Amino acid sequence: MKLNYKQWKSLLLLELGLCILYSIIKIIINKDVNAINVGVSLFLVIYVIFIWSIKEKELRSKVQIVLRWVGILSLPWILEIIWLNLFSSWVGLTAKIKWLSGLVCLIGVIIYFLMFIPIVRVLFSKVSYPWMQMIAWLSLIPVVYDGLSKWNVVSHPYLTMIINTGALGAITFIFIVRNLSDGWGYGSNLNLKFNHSQYFSQLIIWMLIGYALINIIWMNLSNSPFIFMLYNATKSLSFNFRAICQATEAGVLEELCRYLTIIILFKWYNKKKSKLCWIIVWSALIFSLQHIVNLQSQTLWITVEQMIVVLGYGLFYADLFLYTGKLWLSMLLHGLLDYSVFINTQDSIFQNINPVLEQTIVLSLGLIIPMLLTIWLLTGKRKIVMQNNLLRLVEE
Repeated sequence: MKLNYKQWKSLLLLELGLCILYSIIKIIINKDVNAINVGVSLFLVIYVIFIWSIKEKELRSKVQIVLRWVGILSLPWILEIIWLNLFSSWVGLTAKIKWLSGLVCLIGVIIYFLMFIPIVRVLFSKVSYPWMQMIAWLSLIPVVYDGLSKWNVVSHPYLTMIINTGALGAITFIFIVRNLSDGWGYGSNLNLKFNHSQYFSQLIIWMLIGYALINIIWMNLSNSPFIFMLYNATKSLSFNFRAICQATEAGVLEELCRYLTIIILFKWYNKKKSKLCWIIVWSALIFSLQHIVNLQSQTLWITVEQMIVVLGYGLFYADLFLYTGKLWLSMLLHGLLDYSVFINTQDSIFQNINPVLEQTIVLSLGLIIPMLLTIWLLTGKRKIVMQNNLLRLVEE
C-alpha cells in the first residue's frame, strides 16, 4: 500500500506528538525542568504546528524553506535521542528476563527501521535541487549511526555487535534510500531486470565479477591466510563475526550511497551529452573523498594511498552497477572485498615480496585496471547498455 503526502504528514504528526508526550512525562517523573528538556518540547510543539499548517504543494516561501531545513537537520537527531533513551531504559529493566529483553530489542530495531521515513517523505522529499538533495541525505548518515553505536544490549552480545558495527544501520538505510529516491521522483528500483537486448553481454558481467574475485583473492593472500589458504586449516575454517558485520555495513551502506549519488548526478547532468562518463567519475571521486575521515586514525600518506585505490574501486563498482542494474551484486562483491580487509592478521605469504612490486600490483588492481575497464565500457554497445540502465533506474 502506497501512502500519499497527507497520510505521511499524519504519521509524522503522530510521531512528533508521541515525542512531545515522552518529553513531558520525562520532565514530570524525573523532575528535571532544565532549559534543554523544555526547549526541545517547545521546539517540537512549534514544529507540529508548522507541519500541520502546510499543504502538499507549499514549502516554497523563504520562511518555509528555512523551517524545512531546520527540521531536516534537527528532527532526526531528536528522534534518535528519544529512541535511544527510551529503549536503553527498557532493555535495562528487562535485562534479567532474556526473552523479554530480546522482544524489547526486536521492537526497538523495527521502530528504528521505520521512524525516519515520515520525515523523509514529508520534509526531505520537498528538496528539489540536486546539490541540496546530496546535503540532505548525507546529513542522515551520522544520525542513523550515532544512535545505534551507543545502544549497548549487554544480555545479547551478538546483537550488540550487529548494532555497534553499523550493520543494522546499513539495513535501516535501505528503507531510507528507497523512500528518498521515490520521494524525489527517481523511483526506487535497486534491482533492474536484465534487459537481454542485442547490446547486452553476459560475458562482460562474468569479466567484471572475475576482476572483483581476483581483488578478493589478492586481499586474502596479501593480508591474511584466512579463506583461500590451505596450509592453515584452523584459520581457513574459522569466521570472524565482527568482520562479517563490518563488511555488511560497508558493502550495503556504501553501495546505497553510490546508488543515490548516481541518480542525483543524473539529474544534475541531465542535459549534457557526456553525462554517463561524468556520473561515473564524480560518483567515484565522492566515494574516494569520503575516506578522508580516516585521517583520524592513520597517517596522511596511508590515507592518500587509500583514497587513490578507493577511487579505482569507485569506478569499478559504478561500472558494475550501471552495466548489470543489480545493486545487490555490487553490495555482495564490495562486502566480500572489505571482509578480506577486516580479517587482516598481518600474516601474508608475500611477506618477503619486493615492496615496489607489491605496490605495483596494488596500484594496477586498484586503479589502473578499473580506469581501463571504465574507458572500455564507455564505448560501443557496452555504453548503450549502461545508458539504458541509467534511464531505467530513474524511470521504472
